[in-house]
Amino acid sequence: MFANRQLQLSDAAQRDRLAAADQQLRQLGAELDSSAQRISELESAADRSRDTRSRDTERQLTGRCGELSAEIAEWKCRLDDALRLAKSKESELRRAAADHVTDVDRWSEKVEQLMSRNCELETAAADGKRELMDAELRESLLRQNAASNNTAQRTR
Repeated sequence: MFANRQLQLSDAAQRDRLAAADQQLRQLGAELDSSAQRISELESAADRSRDTRSRDTERQLTGRCGELSAEIAEWKCRLDDALRLAKSKESELRRAAADHVTDVDRWSEKVEQLMSRNCELETAAADGKRELMDAELRESLLRQNAASNNTAQRTR
């Protein structure tokens, strides 16, 4: 009986150990399930985070591209305005240069006319001076002749 009792105790201890081991296995299974579920949740969260970061990054890049595109468009407008202004100023300068050339030509023509008129006046003045000198010489000769004739008539 003692052996039987010991066998029963041993059998009960075995059952207790088996029950404890079974309980531990169930707990480990539950923990394993919980861990697997948590891993799955974390992986999903990581994927969502990556997707969110990707979308955020994509949104940021898209936004930045939009800003840069707007800035490029603004600079293109400024460049177009500057080119139009440069063309306008170039046309204005060409017109002013053409007007200047026309003025220079007109003034050159007037200067030539004045120089020609001045030359004519100098010639006329020189002719007049010669005529005056000739007249003075004739007058002088006439006076000398008259004086000689007066002297000759007195002597007679």
